[in-house]
Amino acid sequence: MQLAVLEKLPKRFQDRVIEKDGILNGVDIHRLKQSSIWGVHKIVTEKLAEHGIPYVLVNPSHTSSTRPTICGSKLPPHHSYGRVVVF
Repeated sequence: MQLAVLEKLPKRFQDRVIEKDGILNGVDIHRLKQSSIWGVHKIVTEKLAEHGIPYVLVNPSHTSSTRPTICGSKLPPHHSYGRVVVF
């Protein structure tokens, strides 16, 4: 069985990212505010529904370290050379 897990985007999430991350410069802030994350999120959910693939919207807190709605267990740590930004 296929199941897509998507983060439930909070209202004003772009503003929250800007407030939380103090290292964004003016260009990054402008790009973030102009991004169409909500539009992409809507298209993805529409396509999932169109193809009959169930999806779950989860609280984005700790989604990079736990398996939400499936078993809630911690994911093993991964090694990354770059910074990972999750919206």
